Amino acid sequence: MILFGIILFLAGGLRAQEPVEIENSVSVYPSSLPALWRRSVRLVLTDQAPQRVCPQENRGFKTLGHKAAGKLAYELEASGARLSVSETQTALRASWAAWARHGAIPALEGAISSEPLSSVFAHDRRNSVSWQPLSPFSSDTLVAVQLLIDREKGKLMEFDIALNAEVSWATGKGPLPALSYDVQSALTTAFGFVLGLGEVRDSAACGSALYPFLRSGDRTRRILGEGDKEAIRKIY
Repeated sequence: MILFGIILFLAGGLRAQEPVEIENSVSVYPSSLPALWRRSVRLVLTDQAPQRVCPQENRGFKTLGHKAAGKLAYELEASGARLSVSETQTALRASWAAWARHGAIPALEGAISSEPLSSVFAHDRRNSVSWQPLSPFSSDTLVAVQLLIDREKGKLMEFDIALNAEVSWATGKGPLPALSYDVQSALTTAFGFVLGLGEVRDSAACGSALYPFLRSGDRTRRILGEGDKEAIRKIY
């Protein structure tokens, strides 16, 4: 397992860095990028807001300015996993399929990694999904997604999805165990980022798959909201 070790000492105390602060950190992101590429870091966070009803008809959406093209292949790094390989692969397929039902997105293929990742967020020409401690980010981070994008072409070149290995995850059709997070819901949001959609942070859009806050036990975000469907059709 790759351990992240970046912590800032500010105002007399320790705190995890925000994505904007570590965009160029060589300890987290060890690889330099080609001149026309850029890095985008998106997060899925725990939802601490009071329980409320989240309508799925909200139509707002944002885009990140890139598309995924051609067949996408990823490697699943199973070491440190909080779920079985079968459960994880099932959730990955279902999360991608949620978007594929509403847009002509590329095909996605996955395989078990034959060798450990040299670094989670390396520029190594590998798309990866793995379970990691996410200590450089805030303590409420559930998923960190790195996107490497060709700015000139507006094309996704590489992605890495890191699931927090230090929280409880679950999946399946029945009710989730107490205080567990639904991995399929989290991956649906993460794949939205991969496909070029941005976070919708308005609390009125909390039924959107692109609302980047997830409550424990919530399985509703496996289903796209109306804004999500409109966005994926607009891009693809």
